[in-house]
Amino acid sequence: MKKIIFVFGSLFLAFVAHPNELQTTYAKALSFFNNGKYNEAYKLLDSVVTTNENVPSQFYVKTFDALNESFLQNQLNEKEFNREVKKYNEIVEKRQINDEKVLESFLYLLANIKDIDKISEICKKIITMDEENITASFFLIKVLIQKEKFDFAYNVGTRVLAENKINEMNYQLINEIKYLSLISKLHSRNLKDIEKLLSNFSDDEVPQIKYIIMNIYYTMMMFDKAKRIVDEGGVTDPETAIKIYMAFGDKDSTKKILENYSEEIPNEIKELANNFINEKTEEIKKQLNSPTLKSDPMAMKLKLDISTREKNQKEIDETLKQISYYLFVQGRYNEAISYLERIKNHSDFSYYILGSCYMEKGDYKKALSAFSKVKKDLILDASIRQTFSLISLDNYNKARENLKRITKEVISKGNDTQKMLTSQISVELGDINTALKVLNSCSNKDTLDYKMNLGTIHFLKGDYTKSEEILKSVLKEDEYNIYAMNALAYLWATENENLEESLKLASISLFLEPEDYTLLDTKAFIYYKKGDIQNAKETITKALENMEKENRHSYEIYLHAGEIFLSSGDKTKAMQMLAKAKESYLKVYQKESKEIKSLMEKWLWKSHYKFFCILSPQYHYY
Repeated sequence: MKKIIFVFGSLFLAFVAHPNELQTTYAKALSFFNNGKYNEAYKLLDSVVTTNENVPSQFYVKTFDALNESFLQNQLNEKEFNREVKKYNEIVEKRQINDEKVLESFLYLLANIKDIDKISEICKKIITMDEENITASFFLIKVLIQKEKFDFAYNVGTRVLAENKINEMNYQLINEIKYLSLISKLHSRNLKDIEKLLSNFSDDEVPQIKYIIMNIYYTMMMFDKAKRIVDEGGVTDPETAIKIYMAFGDKDSTKKILENYSEEIPNEIKELANNFINEKTEEIKKQLNSPTLKSDPMAMKLKLDISTREKNQKEIDETLKQISYYLFVQGRYNEAISYLERIKNHSDFSYYILGSCYMEKGDYKKALSAFSKVKKDLILDASIRQTFSLISLDNYNKARENLKRITKEVISKGNDTQKMLTSQISVELGDINTALKVLNSCSNKDTLDYKMNLGTIHFLKGDYTKSEEILKSVLKEDEYNIYAMNALAYLWATENENLEESLKLASISLFLEPEDYTLLDTKAFIYYKKGDIQNAKETITKALENMEKENRHSYEIYLHAGEIFLSSGDKTKAMQMLAKAKESYLKVYQKESKEIKSLMEKWLWKSHYKFFCILSPQYHYY
C-alpha cells in the first residue's frame, strides 16, 4: 500500500514540480499546430500524454486534433494513423477517461477509421453524462442511420434542433444534423412530421434542398406544394415535374416540359404524357396499371380522376383503397380516413385499414366498429386488433372472450406475427401460460421479436436468470433495441442490482424515445431504488402524464408512483396512486392484488393512515 501511495505521490509531485515545462511544451505544440505542422505538434504532445497520466485534459484534446489533422493533410499515412488511433483507444480505456471534451475529440479520430462500434460506445458514454452534447448527438445520428434506426436518428436530430440555437461554434454540426434528420425521416417512410422538419430550414437554405423537398411532397401526394416549388424555382427534375403537372391535369405545362426536357424523361413517362395531352384515355388506363406505374402517386391520382369522370364506382372504390393504404403506411391516418370514408362498397381490406387508422389515432370505439365489419379476409388480423382495442377501452372481459375465441386458430393457422401479437395480448391480460403456449407455436424462434417476448414472459414467471440471459442476447444482436434495454434495466432494478448500469440503459433508451411512458417509469423506478427521490418523483410524474394522455392505466406504474410519492412525503398523492393501482389491477385480473393489499397495510401503519381509513370508507381497502 505504501508503495502505491509513493508511486502516485511521485507522479503528482512530478506534475506539480514542472508546470512551466508542461506549459512550454504545450505552447510549442500549439505554435506547430497553428502553422500547419500538425505531425510535429502531434509528436511533441504524444510524447507527453503517453508518459504522463496526469496531464490536463487540453493535452488530450490537442493531441487528438493534431493527429486527426496530420492524417487529413497527408502528413501521416493511413497505416500510421490507424496504429496511433488504436494506441489511444487502449489509453482511453486503461485510464478510464471520462472527460467530455476529450471523448468528443476522440470521436473524430474514430470516425476517420470508421470504427462504428467504438463510436457508438463513446457516444452513449457522453450522452449519459450530458444529454445536450451536440457532438455526441451528431455522431450517434450517423451511427443510427447506418444501423437503419431511422426513427431514433430523427428523434435525436429533432431534439438537437429544438434545444440548440445556431451560433458560430455549432453552425456546421447543427446544419449537418438538419440534413441527417431529413434523410432519417425519408428513410423511415413515415412522412407525417415532414412539415415540422422542413420548418428548420431557413429560406436561403431551401434552394439547396429544392430537389429533395419537391420529391417529398410528390411522394406524399401533396401535388399543390410540389407544383409551387416547380413554378417558383424552375424544373430541377423533369421527370417528377411532368408527373406533377399530369396529376394536376395541366396539359399546357406538361407539353412545355415534354418539349424542353424530352431527353431527360424516361420513354414510358414520355409516352404517358403524350397520351395525356391527346386525351387517349384507354391508352392511359393501360399504362397506369403497368408494374412501374401502378403505385406511383401520379398514377393513383389519374386513375381516380378518370374513374370519377366515367362514374365507374368499382374502379373509384379500388383506387380509394389503394390511396388510403398508401397514406396509412406513411402514418397519415386522418388523410387515409378521408379517402376511406368516400368508398361506397367497402371490402374486408378497406374496413381493416379503416379500423387500423382509428386504432392508431386512439379512437378505439370507431376502430372496433370497423373491425367488426371484417367478415372473411383478414378476419384473424381484425380480431387481434379488436382485442387490443378492447384492452385500450378497459373492456377486459370482452377482450378475454376474444382471446379465448381466437387462440386455438392462431396457434394452428396463424403466422408468426399474429402469434406474437396474441402472445402480447395474453401478457396484457395476465394469462402468462397462454402467452407462452402461443409463443412456443412460432415457426421461427430466432427473431428478435420472439426473443423479446420470451424474455418478458420469463421475467413475469419470476425466472430472472433466464430472462436476463435472453435480453442480453437481444442487445448483443441489436444494441439499440430500446425495449430490451428497458426490460433489462427494470429487471436489474427489481433485483436491486447493477443500478448504475440500469440507469445508463434507461437514460439511453429515453434519449432515443423520450416520450415513452414505460421507459420513463423504469427510470423513475431506478431513481427510487437508488434513493434519489426527487428525480424519481419528477420522472414518474411525467410517466403518469404520458400514460394517461394515451388513455392507458398500468397498475404497476401507479404502484411505483405510490411508493415514490410516499417516500417523498406526499402521503395523500401516494394513496391516490394506490387507489388507481387497485382499480387497474381489478379491471385486468378480476381480483385483488395481494401485493397491493399488503403494501397498503404496510403504508397505512407506517404513515398513520389506519385511523383515517376507518373514518373514510373510500380509503378502507382491507
